[in-house]
Amino acid sequence: MTLRIFLSLPLLLSWCYTPAQPFFDVLSTSAQFYPTTYNDSLHTRGQTNTYTLSAGLPIQFKSGHTLIIKANGERIHSEYNSDVVYRYDLYSLSLPVGMQFKLNDEWKLLTMVIPKVASDMQDDPGKNAQLGGTALFTYVKNEKLKFRFGLYYNSECFGNFFVPLAGMDWKVNERWFFYGTLPNNYRIEYRCGGKLFSGIGFRSFQRSYRLSGVYHHDYVRVKENELKLFTDYFIYKDLLVFAEVSYAINYNLLEHPDEVEFASSSPIYTPLKPGFLFSVGLAWRIRKE
Repeated sequence: MTLRIFLSLPLLLSWCYTPAQPFFDVLSTSAQFYPTTYNDSLHTRGQTNTYTLSAGLPIQFKSGHTLIIKANGERIHSEYNSDVVYRYDLYSLSLPVGMQFKLNDEWKLLTMVIPKVASDMQDDPGKNAQLGGTALFTYVKNEKLKFRFGLYYNSECFGNFFVPLAGMDWKVNERWFFYGTLPNNYRIEYRCGGKLFSGIGFRSFQRSYRLSGVYHHDYVRVKENELKLFTDYFIYKDLLVFAEVSYAINYNLLEHPDEVEFASSSPIYTPLKPGFLFSVGLAWRIRKE
């Protein structure tokens, strides 16, 4: 019960910097709101909100290698508003640990091991464990152009999940910057001044959460594919506020029964219609560029 109360906070303890972006967030928090309509005959209204909090720091050695210690989590709160209002929450907490090796002046290798718990936290969290990892090479062509490729893996509820990764960072000039790793996250950023950044981006994310015994330990598979407009503004030194407006090309939380004959389906985890998402947040952000 204590763990469940702890995770009911909008929790994401995470060091957010990766080689795919020109900054890292020492501390950040965010909230995403998705007012939507279910894809049923009644066009039932719904609401899905995702809350996060993040913190962390890399440790760099004289050799140029960097130790990475992370903790990631989130809370997804969903409602189904028909004659009876249904509410349900999903949580995740992961503790990635890894190292970025500087192989030489041109090559870097990031390796991470990612243990994770993802469920509704109604049962013993130890039964909801997942294990994943990442290997990502970065080739530094020059200070303005970098390429990367690698592989992500996680033992999801639906099986072994592999995602090939590829990306390019290109600092066109002092105003324009392209960066990210596909298919997960990519941005085209315009620097409006010393404090204001804006642009367009793409995000694709997929993960799963184990449900409790009430639902016969089925799982929910979450898929997100979004196009977004974003704005980042430093309000004081490294303290930043950010906002995003996204269009969900595909955003679904679908329940998959592990025991089809006895499964009790939740009306919340059924197909959703595409729509707009709205996000706001606050971060202590250190930019490298």
